[in-house]
This record gives sequence, structure tokens and C-alpha cells, in this order.
Amino acid sequence: MKLIHAVFKSFVLGGLFLYVIGASGSPGLALVDQGSSSDQKTEALQRADQSMSLGSAAFRSGNFTEAVKQWQAAAALYNDGDKVTAHIDALRRLADAYQITGNNLQALEYLLQAEKLAAGQGDQELQVRIESSKGYLYHLTGDTARAEKTLEEVLKSARTSQDPVFIASVLNNLGAIHTSRKEFEKALAIFQESLEYARSADNSSLQIKCLLNLATLLCEMKKFPQAADYLDSVIALAGGLESSHEKILFLVSAGELYGRLLVDSGPEEQVRKKFLLQANEALKKAEAEATLLNDSRAMALALGYLGRLYEIEKRFEEALQLTQRGIFLAQQENAPDILYKLQWQTGRLLAAVKNIDGAISAYRQSTFNLNAIRQDLAEGCNKGIIRLSFRDTVGPIYFGLADLLLRRSAASSDPQKVAADLEEARNAIEQLKAVELQDYFQDECITALQAKSAGLESIGENASVIYPILLQDRLELLVSFEGKLKQYTVPVSAGELTDQVYRFRKKLETPSSRYLLHAQKLYDWLIRPLEEDLKKYNINTLIFVPDGPLRTIPLATLHDGEQFLVNRFALVTTPGLSLTDPHPFDPQDIYLLASGLTESVQGFPPLPSVSYELEEVQKIFTSKVLEDSSFTRANVARELETVPYEVVHIASHGQFTSDPRNSFLLTHEDKLTMDGLEQLMRLSKFREEPVELLALSACQTAAGDDRAALGLAGVAIKAGARSALASLWFVSDEATSLLVTEFYRQLHNTGTNKAKALQYAQLYIMEKPEFNHPAYWSPFLLIGNWL
Repeated sequence: MKLIHAVFKSFVLGGLFLYVIGASGSPGLALVDQGSSSDQKTEALQRADQSMSLGSAAFRSGNFTEAVKQWQAAAALYNDGDKVTAHIDALRRLADAYQITGNNLQALEYLLQAEKLAAGQGDQELQVRIESSKGYLYHLTGDTARAEKTLEEVLKSARTSQDPVFIASVLNNLGAIHTSRKEFEKALAIFQESLEYARSADNSSLQIKCLLNLATLLCEMKKFPQAADYLDSVIALAGGLESSHEKILFLVSAGELYGRLLVDSGPEEQVRKKFLLQANEALKKAEAEATLLNDSRAMALALGYLGRLYEIEKRFEEALQLTQRGIFLAQQENAPDILYKLQWQTGRLLAAVKNIDGAISAYRQSTFNLNAIRQDLAEGCNKGIIRLSFRDTVGPIYFGLADLLLRRSAASSDPQKVAADLEEARNAIEQLKAVELQDYFQDECITALQAKSAGLESIGENASVIYPILLQDRLELLVSFEGKLKQYTVPVSAGELTDQVYRFRKKLETPSSRYLLHAQKLYDWLIRPLEEDLKKYNINTLIFVPDGPLRTIPLATLHDGEQFLVNRFALVTTPGLSLTDPHPFDPQDIYLLASGLTESVQGFPPLPSVSYELEEVQKIFTSKVLEDSSFTRANVARELETVPYEVVHIASHGQFTSDPRNSFLLTHEDKLTMDGLEQLMRLSKFREEPVELLALSACQTAAGDDRAALGLAGVAIKAGARSALASLWFVSDEATSLLVTEFYRQLHNTGTNKAKALQYAQLYIMEKPEFNHPAYWSPFLLIGNWL
């Protein structure tokens, strides 16, 4: 239920924090010839002024498409008419329109154009205000460090100006940044100061934005009575505003937050009744205002939230009627960003009344509309003061569809229908995985790989794909045998599984720990149900597509009571079926680029065993070695530009975090980011095929950090390599060097595939008494192409 709230909250409240005036973007086609007469220019400027007025009217009524159209026309006319100040105003308004609809990158582009024009005018005050808008857009696009630095500088100028509206605006945006970092007490103080300035300016609209931010923050802090007090003030102030799209959104947001209080504040009936009545009253007022303005978009939102209230109260038929009315309006407005949410709500409601086929149909419609806008939504997930990943925002839709399909398949006796439902359920989660990885790295690398990937439908006779789907009340395992999917249902909740995984991970990292109970419990859930079929089909290679917490542990360590999983199977990890390019690899005649650090640099400890590692690599493959001071970004770039290396080996400290901008590999002189790694790996002028293997022998992720593990799992894709060998946590550099060199020996000397080579290398290390604990040999994962 909290996930549902998070989804709706991210959309509605996103537009209600301080609208940042100013944008960027192309000014459009020139509408006035340079040789026009004075009268023609005068007439053109009059048309520009008219477009500005029409755009403002459209914006106030919620018709943002029309507002953009009019302001773009005005910007072009002002540009040709040399009306610089008016041109800047048009660009800033365009930024406002794009920001409120979630197109933050386009908004930033317009702002940069406005900033350039303002600098030419020498208008310092205007430049500061544009800089303020840029600061908040940096936050919306995920660059919170830059956003905070920018806004702190702007705040100094704002305080000097003594303009209470400007000061309140900057403070409001700074509060949003601290809230996104969960620095709640600091954010609370900033929002309260912002509210004081808004009150001193007697600006009702600005006060409401501050109050809504405060109420949202206090809901996150579980301070429900205080949140309710602020919402009461919102309703009182909104009553005095003129009718507008903004006023309707204020009421809708207040109604949604009252709904959150209804669900989260506790079971006391009198309190619940109060919040229910307040939510209903706010949304009914919003519906009435929307009717008055003929604002179909806003009315669709109001009806959707009213339907949500009835859903909370389990009045499903009434909820369905309201939701269907909202869908009709959203379809009329061609608003897929609203439509997919209402269709999702319909799916939940139909499932609640046991109409499973109807619910599946509604979920399909929801994902169809979601897929049409998911790139914009991925950018828009950062709207507002509570930052959400794409998975947090829309993951419940994909999981909800998979849940219903898997329930239907388990109850069906028709083999064809079962097969179709299983494949569709897997594909639903597969879509989420692909976009989640794209959202993590914030680029198009996933789409590019999917376009050329052959997938994993034909994987060989002795290999099997295990696809876990973690649902709220159970674990579903979809396993392929000879190209056909089989479903195994395990009665363990996602919460219980997650708890067990995180406990296991902490044990694994400590060489003196006792871990077997966890290893056996997870084996019982993940492997034991399919054990007989694995024997029946003579499976020797398991390809896992882990999800969520399962990304954070090495599945090689699962234990059946007698031996580890790696004793019986070669193991492969892939972030998604469509994200793997199975391709045979001949390791006999290859070029390898080996880079590494043995000495301490940039405050990181030395890795003395890396010398042995690099020496042994040279004995096995034709290699170029860059060690210590020669391991620089420039030297790596030069090598990759001129030689088509099949294997790139980096023996250096590396860290993967939940934020890819803070993930890096250490070179001698700096930290190589994931974007930097991608740029280097794609440099070769002579390469017709991607790098076959990227080996990272000293990287680590934080225990319990699913997104950091997602970054590690996606590193091969990001770097443009077919596969990667990497570690979940840093271990003894001696054990690492021994394992990696044995992996290469197996690969070269026996001609086996990469999965088998890693299996043999792990078994080799396991036999050494000083390294037999899984802490030393288990964190190494083969990711991607295992052949």
C-alpha cells in the first residue's frame, strides 16, 4: 500500500513545489524575415505579446501543450524582433511548462538559453534568478550535489535582495534536496523558514506550496497530527484563491495526503473518519473547480483519487465507477501519464472483486501506456521532494501483472494457456529490469543492447535459466528446461526472503562467521524445489536472473547440507534475459590489456599481490600491462584506441554504490566513473566486436544495497562488454590474485567456457585451508555471456 502511495505522490506533488520560472530549448522557426519592414516587425511583436498572453491562459488552465506552443511562437518572434528581455521571459516560461510536466532536461536546455541572453544584458539579478531555477532542475535530474551548491550560492544573493518571495523560493528548493537525502530535521527547519517568508510576502500560493512540502515531509517522519494541521491550513488558504489549474492541484494534493494519513496514522476509528472526510471534501472541491474550468486533466486526477479513497474503504464498485470516469477523461485528453495510473487502479479493483481476467487486461493496458512514456517517467521520478527510483515508482505495476498471471497459470490445466501466462509474467518483469538498469545508469545503453541481443531462449542442453520473482506473499521460480518454462511456487514472503538474504550477506563477508544455516535455508527456497528436474535434465550450468536482494549475494554459496552449489554447477548471473548476448568465445589467441595498482594512492591501501596477478596474466595471454604510475586514463585510452583487445583486466580498488555517479574504479591519478569507463571501452577504431570480457578483481558493493548490486550486475552492459568478472565485496588481494589467475589458466589451457573456468577457479581456492571460507572465493560473479 505504501508503494501505491509513493507512485501517486510522485506524480501529483511533483508539480507543486516552487515552480521554477525559466527554461531552455530551441526558440522555434523564425517567423520574421531579417529584411522585414518596421511595420512588419511591430505587427510580429504584437503577435508575440498575444502568444504570451494565450500561453499564460493555457498554463493556468492546465493546457500545458498549448502553453508550450504559444510560448515557443512568442520566443521565436521576440528573437527576430530583438526583444531580448521578452525573449528571456518566454524561455523561462517554457522551462516552467516543461518542468511541471516532468521533462526536466528540456526545461534545463531552455534555461541555459535564457541564461546566455541574460548574461549578454548584464542583468545580474535576472541571472541569479535563472541560476536558482537551474539549481532546482539539477536536483530534479539527479545531480543533488551540484543543485545544493548552486542554491546555497543563490540563497546568499537572495537574502541580500530582501525579496521574501525569492528567498522563500530558494529555501523551498533547498528543503526538497535535503528531504530527498532523508535529512528530515534539516529540511523541516528550511521549509519552516520558507513558510515564514511566504507569509511575510502575503503570498497565498507560495504559502500553500510550503505547507504541502511540510505536510509531505511530516508524513515521511510519521508526525501525522502536525501534517494534518498543515493540510488544514492548505484547505483554508486554497479557498481564497481564484479558480485555476494550480488551485485544483493544491486541493488534489491535499486530498491525497489526507488519504495517506488515513492509511498510515493508525487504527483509531475517530481519527480515520476525520481524515476520510477531509480527503473526500478536498477532492470533491477539486472536482467542482475542474468542472467550473472544464479542466478534464485535473478532473481525471480528482476522480482517480476519489476512487482511491473508496478503494481504501473497500467500496470497490463505487471506486470502479469513479476510476472509469477518470479513465474516460484521461483518454479524451490523451494523457497517458494519468491514464496508466488509473488503469493500474482499475486492475487492483477488479482483482479485489475476483475478476482476474479483467484485472489482467487492465494491468496490460496500464503497462502499454506506461511503456509509451517510460523514458519521460524515468526522468520524472525525481520530481518533488521525495526521490524515487523508476522501480519504486512503477515496479508494483509490473509485479502486479506478473502476480495475477502466475496465479492464473497455477490454477489452469491448459498447457498452452499456462505456457503463455508464464512467458508473459516473465516478460513483464523483464521489461522492468531493462528500464531499471537504464534508469540507474541514466543512458540508452540498455536499449542499444536489447536491439542486438539474441536473448536466452536457446542456451544449450545442459544449462537452465532460473528466474526468481519475489512477490509479497510468495516466491515464484520460473525455470527453463529444454526451452520450456516450468513454475515452482515457494511459500516464503518477499520480506522473509529479504531478511534472510541480508543476514547471510553479512555473515559471508566475515571469514570467521558461521553461515551454513542461512546458506541451507536459501538453498531450500531457491534450489530444493527444482532439484529433481535439474538431475532429470542433466543440468550442469545455472543461469540466474536475480532480482532485488538476491543481487547482493553470490548464489554459489547456497548449501544443500553436504556441499555448495558451486560444487555441482557452473554459475552465471545476468541482469536480464534480453540483456545478455550469448556468443562463443575462443580464448586461445587473444589480446589482453591488464591494468593495476600495487601501491597506495588517493588514500586507498596498497594491493601488493597485484604484481603477481599481472605477471601471471602475461604468462597466459599476449598482454599489455599498465602498472601503478602507467595505469592512467590517458594510457588506457591510447591502448584501447589502437588495439582490439578481447579482454580488459583491471586489478584495482573499485566501489559500486546506489548512485552511479559515486561508483568508480581507481586509476593512479584519479577515479574512473562508470561514464568514463564506458567512454574508454568504446574508443577502439578497429573493433568490429565488443570486448569479450571485462575483469574487475578488487571491487565491492555495500551489504544490503540492492541498487549498488544492480550497478555491478550492469557494469558489462554499461562498458559495452559481453561479460564481466567482478566481486561483490573486497577480499584478500592474495586470494583474489590466485583466483583470477587460475580462472585465466582454466580458460586458456582447458578451452572451457567462462562459467566453467570460474567454477574450477573457485573450487581450486576453496581447497586451500587459508581460503576455504566463502568470504574469500564466493564474491566473484560471472555476469553476462558465459560461453
